[in-house]
Amino acid sequence: MTLRELIKQETSGLLEIEKLGPHIAAERLVALTSLLATLGAEIALKRAKYAEVRVNYLNTSKSAVEAKIRSEATPEFNEWIEREEMRKALIEIGRSIKYYLRVCEDEMKL
Repeated sequence: MTLRELIKQETSGLLEIEKLGPHIAAERLVALTSLLATLGAEIALKRAKYAEVRVNYLNTSKSAVEAKIRSEATPEFNEWIEREEMRKALIEIGRSIKYYLRVCEDEMKL
């Protein structure tokens, strides 16, 4: 299973989080946090691959601007940016789950 599929699997059903309850939401938060760590390692690899491509274009292009434009049109750049966007989404999902858990905790205190 790819990282994208694992994230999709863990986030499925979160739109109706109140049906899951706080216990399952907390479990999903732990799983998503683990996936975030894995994603961080993958981002580092993708960034390194993109850096290699950018250096190659810098060595063969007439200017740094041209090298940047050419390197940003490569699959390596797209893969890196895609992972970065997944990371941002996971962080926001984690924040949302934490907020839901705080609300549940506050309701239990009442």
